[in-house]
Amino acid sequence: VLSLSGLFVTVALTYTGDFAEETRTTFPFTSDELSSRWDFNLQMVSLNNWWVKTSDVDAELKGDLYVLRREGTYNFLGNLETIRGKYLLLGTPFRIERGAITYDDIAEPNPKLAIAAVTKFRTPDTSTLVGSFRSSETELRILIGGTLRQPEVKPDPSSPYSEQDIVFL
Repeated sequence: VLSLSGLFVTVALTYTGDFAEETRTTFPFTSDELSSRWDFNLQMVSLNNWWVKTSDVDAELKGDLYVLRREGTYNFLGNLETIRGKYLLLGTPFRIERGAITYDDIAEPNPKLAIAAVTKFRTPDTSTLVGSFRSSETELRILIGGTLRQPEVKPDPSSPYSEQDIVFL
């Protein structure tokens, strides 16, 4: 088995898979021989231009991430922060205001999430005269916590909406 270790300062990185499909801890190398012969201990650092582009997320990240690989199993340690991005929840696009993704369990590649996002939508203004219609723009702020495998979506504490309201809005 060959070992590779070092510091990589990345210029650009893009992840394009869907998280729901990622239930294993190995990368999809096309060569079994390559996959079985290399162990990694890499520190990956980026100030920007790390992109996650899936069916639900389009976000730019920055951070430090250790990628450890032993005997074909990948593990991660480190912190990533969102710079900007969008998140699709039940068909509604949200703008990511801030976020942190924390890999702190070397045994389980299931990072903790701490993400704040907002969307705007129009609601009918019932204070207008009968027969006329005006709408006002309303913000819905959410917090996404939990882990990647079991995310928890809740309204921001400053939001007038409940968890049940989120589903119906």
